[in-house]
Amino acid sequence: MALTDQPYLPLYVDDWMNNNNLKLSTAGAHGLMVSIMCIMHKENQYGTINLKAKFKQTDSKIKNFAIQISKLTCFDFDETYKYLTELLENSILKIEDDILICKRMVKDASLSIIRSESGSKGGKSARNTRTKKVYNEAGFLYLIKDFDQENVFKIGISKEPEKRLKAIIYKTGKNNLRIIKTIEVADMGTVEDNILIVFESKRDGEWLYDVHENDILEEINKYSKSKTKANAVIGIVNENVIENVVEDENIKSEIEFKIDEVLNHFIKITGKEIDVSTKTNRKFINARLKDKIPVEDLKKIIELKNFKWKDDSKMREYIRIETLFNETKCNSYLTEVRDIEKNPELITKIKQDVEFNKTGSKFSEMANRKAELLRGLHGSQ
Repeated sequence: MALTDQPYLPLYVDDWMNNNNLKLSTAGAHGLMVSIMCIMHKENQYGTINLKAKFKQTDSKIKNFAIQISKLTCFDFDETYKYLTELLENSILKIEDDILICKRMVKDASLSIIRSESGSKGGKSARNTRTKKVYNEAGFLYLIKDFDQENVFKIGISKEPEKRLKAIIYKTGKNNLRIIKTIEVADMGTVEDNILIVFESKRDGEWLYDVHENDILEEINKYSKSKTKANAVIGIVNENVIENVVEDENIKSEIEFKIDEVLNHFIKITGKEIDVSTKTNRKFINARLKDKIPVEDLKKIIELKNFKWKDDSKMREYIRIETLFNETKCNSYLTEVRDIEKNPELITKIKQDVEFNKTGSKFSEMANRKAELLRGLHGSQ
């Protein structure tokens, strides 16, 4: 069933509460966003609003959209224009041609179509096909991440996970799939069933959508902790040696992918071109991950410091990996992120500081230009 046919609006609470761009928005902008999402939910092209011809009354597309939206909500034109501008400035919404777009809702619609097609080909009914589920046999449970899509994973079992990964890539045509976690288990089928049940509402077959990586890893690690006992049951000799090798390989693989994720997020947010493979950049991220700082928190640091410094002529040069993620400064920035999460009112002050820096920078540039002109005049006398 298409999302537009649903009587309810999908709202992922964690994503809403943890969206840093939304946190930087006022309460009024939050309220308007909910109203806009409700309108977009009923549109034929899910997640968008088309600007109708009768509302093209000015040369400003934002004002025209504000006129149209104010007719459909409890907000008047002035309120709508003010908060809509804020949502656009904070990159929560965007305008392309005559279409107002919420990227998250458009992505949800795309995933809904994928799930629907998957369901028609088997989907959750896969357990009723000829696919054999292996119970009471030892092997590996693996977690595959699709690095081409956000929060898309596959849970599976196999005695040879790497060979299974190659088969999945060949079958699906997805070349950017990677195994980010494997654990040894005594009963492959039962463990896989138990984990899939936890994410029943967000899965199609063995594929999971819109699930945070840490939530899946936390669930998997519950079975990883009992591995020594499981290995003893199935009679593995030198189990500690085997476990250490498996864990070291998985940790290395998982960390490398997380480093890529943080560095690519830096490029996306700042617009700066950096070499993701450079050892210097990677070592800073690697060190902070080893300090047990979650990937999402490292991303928040990038977003916060970029927002504060990008328009500051003195500070923008410090938007770089070695500054953000050296041990001393990173801990300080992380504390700043935590303070904002605990006290959202701090966002108002940050926005005021940013605006002040913009103004101060403009005055500084004007003063420098004036001084240059005066020097030129004196020099010509």
